[in-house]
Amino acid sequence: MSDFSFSALQEVAKQAGFTVIDPGDYEVKVEKSSVKDTQTGKKMIKVLFKVVAGPLAGKGTVWNQFVISPDSPNALFFFFKHMKALGLDDAYFASNPTPEKVAESLIGRRCKITVGIRKWNDQDQNEVKVVSPPDTSVVEQVTNGDHAGNGSAPGVPDMSAVKPAVSKVKSKPTATATDDADNDGDDDGNGQVKEPVMAGAAAANTSEMPPPPF
Repeated sequence: MSDFSFSALQEVAKQAGFTVIDPGDYEVKVEKSSVKDTQTGKKMIKVLFKVVAGPLAGKGTVWNQFVISPDSPNALFFFFKHMKALGLDDAYFASNPTPEKVAESLIGRRCKITVGIRKWNDQDQNEVKVVSPPDTSVVEQVTNGDHAGNGSAPGVPDMSAVKPAVSKVKSKPTATATDDADNDGDDDGNGQVKEPVMAGAAAANTSEMPPPPF
C-alpha cells in the first residue's frame, strides 16, 4: 500500500493561512513578514498574523498588507500608527531603517486585530479592519514554546478555557484590506501586488483622519 495520504496533505494545506476565521477581535503575532512592490511602485510590507489566544490559538491566521505611500500624508499616518501598535515607535524609525529591516523587525511582534469578512469572486475572505496594541491582560496560548512579542507576558500551555479580560476602553478603528483574489496577501497571478483599499465599513468608523487615498 502507498504511504500517500490526502488527509495528511489537507492538514499541511491548512497551515498556508488561506482559511477564513470568524469576524471578531483576536490577539495575534506576526508569523511571517516580507516586502513587495505594488503595481504603482510603492513598497508594501505583507504580514501573516497568527492567533495566539483563545480557541484558535496557534491555528487561525490572517494576511494583511501595510503600504508605504510617500505621496499620501493620510496613508502614512495610518502606516505609522499601525507600526506603533506593533511596537515600532518613533524612536525605532529615527534610525531610518530599510523596508526590509522593518519587515524583519515585525516578526514575532504582538497586536490586536479586528477581523471582518468580505466577498471576492463570490468567496469569503478575511480583512483586517483594525490594528491596535496588544492586550497585555490576555493569557497567551503557547503552541510552539515561544513567547515572542512586544513585552507580552509568558504564555501558559493549554489555557483555552481562560477568557481574556475585556477592556472597557473602545479603540478607534483604523483599517487595511487586502485586494488579492487568492487571499494570500500576495499577488493576483500577474507578478504584481495590488494596493489595498480601505474597507467601507472601517472607513466610516474611522474618526481620527479621512481614509487614505490609496
